[in-house]
Formats: sequence, structure tokens, C-alpha cells
Amino acid sequence: MAILFKAKKNSEGEATVEISKRLIIDKGGKGEIKALHVEAKSTHKKSYITAEQVYVNEHCGVIEGGDVEIKHIKGGKVVGNTVKVDFLESGEITANYIYINNLGSGNKVISTNTIEINNIKGTRNSLVIKPPVNDNILSKLSSLYDRVALFKKEFSKTNSQLERKLKELEERKRKVQEHRAKIEEMKQSGDMPHVDLLVGIKEFNMNTKEYDTLIDVIKGLERYIKEDEDEFSKLENDIIINGKIISNSPWKENNQILFILPKYDLEYYTKKDDNIGEIYLKYSGDNKFQLETKNVETNNDSSH
Repeated sequence: MAILFKAKKNSEGEATVEISKRLIIDKGGKGEIKALHVEAKSTHKKSYITAEQVYVNEHCGVIEGGDVEIKHIKGGKVVGNTVKVDFLESGEITANYIYINNLGSGNKVISTNTIEINNIKGTRNSLVIKPPVNDNILSKLSSLYDRVALFKKEFSKTNSQLERKLKELEERKRKVQEHRAKIEEMKQSGDMPHVDLLVGIKEFNMNTKEYDTLIDVIKGLERYIKEDEDEFSKLENDIIINGKIISNSPWKENNQILFILPKYDLEYYTKKDDNIGEIYLKYSGDNKFQLETKNVETNNDSSH
């Protein structure tokens, strides 16, 4: 490969490249490299690359970039936005989105969004998710969760009242029909309807209005429940979608899965042949989350 921008060397002979557009190097030496776009066959363990886009075959040093793609990380460190690695071994990655084709052993992987792994070959890895959860989001989730529970409790209570009122109306309906027929008969004969007949009909009409009111209350509660459940689901789904670990193969033993939350952490250590395809957060009430999983094949949910 050709060097498009010649590197400067400091007094110790270490390469230092000022910010340039594109840099292609055969083998990186010690020192700092800055460019918008860097391609390298290999990097030195004491190299430091800063670039918007980085493509490296074998990486041992430090890379700080936007979009980073590496064939093999061997003891190297990467900080970026999106990082894709074919084979990760004894390395460290911190990024928003991380894709690893083959995960070896002894790695630390930290993401604020998603870690996706195609093949898990090693153990003693630490996979850390810092999901989009802060005190404000937690407060909203808690409030919506509690309100839905309260509305559902009120719905159940009102629905029981509605059922009793309906049963009462159905029991009185035939009697009221008889009262109305008797009143009509008395009117036609010029007689004054009895007070008890009029009172019975009036009570029935009042009960009918009470029933209609309960129907309106039920409809209102259903609307409130749906609105709050929809808002709650949207917030929770954002956390699930933007903060999870995905695996396309069974796990090896002794890999740490860690979700870091504002006030506590949730941790799980994988077992041999664990068939976890996805692991993410689910809100469980009382300002708490639990780890939820989906299996690779069955996609059945379970909690930890």
C-alpha cells in the first residue's frame, strides 16, 4: 500500500501525522496518527489513531474514531461510534453499536446501545450495556406503570358495579313494563296512576342513568389505560431496542453480562451452551428493572 500523506517523526522517531484527509499505511509505528480516513494492515501496540473512518487488518494499539472496522483485534483498544470486528481477542471496545463476528476470550466490550455477536468462541469476557435510562425516564416509567395499575383497579371496581347494576335493571325491567302498562290503562280509564307505580318507574329511570354513567366511566378508563400503556410501551421499547446484547450462537461458560443503571447494576454470568439470543431490560415496578431473555431458536421470553 502507498502512503498518501507522509508522517512526520518526533525526536524519538515516533510517527506523528497532522490531520489529513486520507492515510493508507502498510504497518503502523509508535506515536499518534490523525486523519479523516485511515487504512492500515497493522498497528503498533503503542500507536494512537484518531479518525472518522478506520479500516485495520490487525490492531494492537489504540483507535479513537467514528466508524471503525477491524479484521483482528489482538490486545488493542477501540473507542468509537460504530465498531465492527471480525475476531476479538484480549481487546477492549467502547462504542454505541458493536458487531463482533467471532468473540474470543478475555475481552471487555462496553456499549451504550447494542452489542451483537455472531460466534461465541471464548470465555472470561465482560459485555457491558449502559442503556438509555436516566432518572427522568425512570420517573416517567414509574409514574405510567403506577397509573395504569391504578386505572385497572378502578376499572375492575367500576366494571363490578356495572355488572350489578345491569343485573338489577334486568330484574326490574319486567316489573317496570307491567307498571307502565298499568299506568297507561289507568290513564285511558281516567284514573290517577298510583304513586307507587310512578315511583317504581322513576327509580328504574334513575338506575338506567346510573348505568349509562358507569358505561361512560368505563370508556374513559379504557381510554386512559390505553394512552398510558402506549406511552409506557414506547419508553420501554426504546430501552429494549437501544440497549441489548444479541447472540447468534450458544454461549460458553463464565462470560459476564452487565447492565449498568443509574442506581444499581444487573449482572448475569453465562453457562455453557446457554441458548440466549437476546438479553435486555424489562421494567418490573417499584423503580426496578429485571433482565429478560429470548432464546436463539424458540424466541421464548424468560427473566433473570
